[in-house]
Amino acid sequence: MNLQVQIEKPSKILRKLLVTVPAAEVQTHFDRQWSEIQKKAKFKGFRQGKVPINIVKQTYGADVKNDVLRDVIEASYWNAIEKEKLKPVGQPTIEAPGEHKHFHIEENQDFTFLASIEIFPEIEIKNYKGVSVKKEKIKITDKDVNETIENIRQSRAQLVPLASDKVSSHKISKTDFADIEFDGGVVQADGSVERLDSMKGTRLLEIGSGTFVEGFEDQIIGMKIGEEKTFRLTMPKDYHAEELKNKEVEFSVNVKEVKIKELPKLDDDFAKELNYESVKDMSEKTKEGLTKQKEQEAEDALRNGILEELVKKNAFDVPQALVQSQMQNDVQDMMRNLKQQGFGDDVIQEFLKGDNENVSKRAENKVKAGLILDYVSKTESIEATEADFDSEVKKMAEGMGMDESKVREFYGSKDQKTNMMYRIRENKTVEFLVENANIK
Repeated sequence: MNLQVQIEKPSKILRKLLVTVPAAEVQTHFDRQWSEIQKKAKFKGFRQGKVPINIVKQTYGADVKNDVLRDVIEASYWNAIEKEKLKPVGQPTIEAPGEHKHFHIEENQDFTFLASIEIFPEIEIKNYKGVSVKKEKIKITDKDVNETIENIRQSRAQLVPLASDKVSSHKISKTDFADIEFDGGVVQADGSVERLDSMKGTRLLEIGSGTFVEGFEDQIIGMKIGEEKTFRLTMPKDYHAEELKNKEVEFSVNVKEVKIKELPKLDDDFAKELNYESVKDMSEKTKEGLTKQKEQEAEDALRNGILEELVKKNAFDVPQALVQSQMQNDVQDMMRNLKQQGFGDDVIQEFLKGDNENVSKRAENKVKAGLILDYVSKTESIEATEADFDSEVKKMAEGMGMDESKVREFYGSKDQKTNMMYRIRENKTVEFLVENANIK
C-alpha cells in the first residue's frame, strides 16, 4: 500500500499521523464492495448478479461509503504503523484533518485522516544496581504471639445474654453489645424534629466499636435494659448522605437487650480444636507463622522500596492508556476487597471518588515500575524459561493443594502462559535488583 505518512511528535509518547491513502487504493476498496453487492443483489427485471452497476450504486451508495471508510481507515492505519515502525499503546483517536467535522470519501480520490496515538516511551534507566534501601529487622515477641492468640479467641467468642440476676442493675459499658431500637430525625430551625425513615430501625451495636455515628455510642453508655433516652448530635461534615451532612439530629433510643462477649477458655482443649497439640504447641507454631509472615512483608517492602527509588530517580512520561488500564484493574481489586469486608456500593463509590487522585498516582507508579523492570530485564538478558514455568506450576499446585496437571491445564492456553511467563520474568528481574542492591 503506497501511503503518504506525515508524523508530528507533540511529546515523547504522543504521535500524530497524517495519513493520505492514494486514490487507486481507495478505488480498490470501492470496487471490492460494488462487486460483492452486485453478486448478491436482487432487483425485479434482472437476474441475480446481472444488475447494472449504476443501479447498485444508486441504491447502496451511502452504505458502501460507510463500509469503505471503515475498511480504508483500519487497513491504512495499521499499514502506517508498520511502515513507521511504531509500537502503539491502546486505541488510536481517528479524526478528519484540518477543520473538517466529518469524513468525506469518494471514488477515485485521495483520502486523508489524522490518527493520534500513544507509544511506549524510549527510556534509559541509570544506576539500577546498588540502590540503597533498608530492610526491616524481624523480631517476634511474646506480646505479638499473645495478641495473635487473643485475636483468635475473640474470633471464636460467643454473644450471650446477661444473667437474669444482673439484668436490672447492669449499666452498659464499652465492649457490651446493646440490642437497640432507634428513631431519628433532623432538627429544624424552630427546634422541631423532622423524623426520617432512613434514621429509624433496630441494631445490635458493639459499644465502643465506632461503627455508628460519632458520639452515638457514648450516649448509650450507662443505660440499662428497658431504658429510653433522647439526645441530639451533629452529623459529620463528610457523612455519606448529602441531606444529613453537618446537620443537627435527634435520636430516641430504647435498649431492648444487652449481650456480653464470652471468650473460650485458653487451654489444651481449645488448642486441639484448632488442630494444635497443646497451648504450648499453639504458641510455638503461632510464633513460627508470625515470623514467616513478617519476613515476607519485609521482603515485599524491600522489593517495593527498590522500585520506588528507581521510579523516583528516573523521570519519564508514561502513556495514559496504560495508566487507565492499570487504574481499572486496581479499582476492581479495591471494590472486590471492600465488598468482602461488607461495605455497600454507595460507601464504596464515595470512597473511590475521594481516593481517585491517589488511585491514579499509584497506577502511574505501577506502570513506571513495569517499564523499568522491562528495561532491566532486556538490558541484563533476563528471561523466563520452561524450567521456570515448570517450577512455578509445581509451587502453585503445592500451595493450593491441587493436582499439578490441573494447574498446568489452566495455563495451557497461549494467553495464560504468556501472562505467567511475563510475571516470572518480572520476579526474576526484581530478584536481580535485590541481589545487586545496597541493603541496610
